[in-house]
Amino acid sequence: MALDTTKSIISLGEAKTYLGFTDTTNDQLLDMLIGQASVLIAKELGYNPISQSYKEWYEGEDGFNIWLENIPVTSVDFISTDREDVATVKYDSTDASYATVEVTANQLKLRKRVNGAVTANTLVLSDYATIALLDTAIDALTPWACTPVDSFSTWAASSLIRMPAQHANNVSASLSVPADPEADVELFPETGRLYNWRGWRYGKWDWLHGGSGRVGLGDNVRNVYVEYVAGYTRENIPEPIKSACLELVALTFNLSKKDGSLASETIGDYSYSLAATMGSVFGSTGSNTTGGMIAMKLAPYVRAILRTA
Repeated sequence: MALDTTKSIISLGEAKTYLGFTDTTNDQLLDMLIGQASVLIAKELGYNPISQSYKEWYEGEDGFNIWLENIPVTSVDFISTDREDVATVKYDSTDASYATVEVTANQLKLRKRVNGAVTANTLVLSDYATIALLDTAIDALTPWACTPVDSFSTWAASSLIRMPAQHANNVSASLSVPADPEADVELFPETGRLYNWRGWRYGKWDWLHGGSGRVGLGDNVRNVYVEYVAGYTRENIPEPIKSACLELVALTFNLSKKDGSLASETIGDYSYSLAATMGSVFGSTGSNTTGGMIAMKLAPYVRAILRTA
């Protein structure tokens, strides 16, 4: 299993140096343990510490602040508070019992059922530089048909908003992109806070009394879209976080070499308790054990949010 560098806090080489290994005997196991340790530490921190790009949606609730999911934020490239239809897709035939179109993070999926058999076509959005090129690819899958909105034909296909499977059997399903860029937003990088002095408007309103009042429906659409980069570049990951990951990998590696059914053992003055060892890994006990040291090293970087309107 190859190591996922977008999530791994340390490299295989760093883990082998820490453990004193020079051969490749344990490489596959260490790759797995590094991945697992990195995920556990990210959960403890409350964010992924490895720098990468994000495209996320948030609820506008008429407050002034939105907290991004990952920190520290190094750049915010685009913020939108609305969406715009850029094309429609339709299965233009009468032979299907159903036909749907779906947009995921990186794919457009077309499905149909004809005479009981389901056929699926998947188009990778990054393969098409523009909506117009995606339109041509869909049209080639006759009888599927795509009609782009001319003013958006040059927009990137990868900018399409995720959409669960929508009915498209002889009816048009709309594809949308984020629109109306939001300006004058202040970023607080370390906390991931986006402050909008005008307030982040609700995604959905119930207008009452001839428009004189408004009530949030509770199921607000996720109307605030943010593209941003967050996390530490690999060379700038804080040493305590890397050290905690090394210790956790070493701990789980050593445990993997013990009898899995062994709860504890005592040999002379030496005693070992599996429950105590694992139970203290993220416990803020301040004890000078391996587990306690991991907790203490991570503590200054754990995310705590005091949410205000």
